[in-house]
Amino acid sequence: MSIAVFGSQQEGKELIAYGTGVLREEDRWVRVADLPEIAAGSVMRITAPGPVERIVATWYRVADTTTQDETLVKIETMKARLFGGPQRAVAIHLSVEGADPRPITRFLAALGPIAPVADHAAGMR
Repeated sequence: MSIAVFGSQQEGKELIAYGTGVLREEDRWVRVADLPEIAAGSVMRITAPGPVERIVATWYRVADTTTQDETLVKIETMKARLFGGPQRAVAIHLSVEGADPRPITRFLAALGPIAPVADHAAGMR
């Protein structure tokens, strides 16, 4: 589990930006496939030399919106800037080694909804 918390977002320091997230420019990890959603989160299979494979599920939380949709993250960020809402943003990544996503599903069942986890990580609850 990886949690990235942005107390606020500004130019060059945004939740959705080139070079942030699961994969980075010139990273050793490469996307192999997009997989079916898990609990409304985006899921991808990645690989690295070794060979090592991982499944990674991702959710974003901006203001009161939890989504996997990067475009919606940008829209919610702009709404918060324009209308003065909370500026914090959170990314949650759950990852498991191998090609079986079921451990992520089991972990989520024990963890509960993503929104309260993201809010707690950001100090909102």
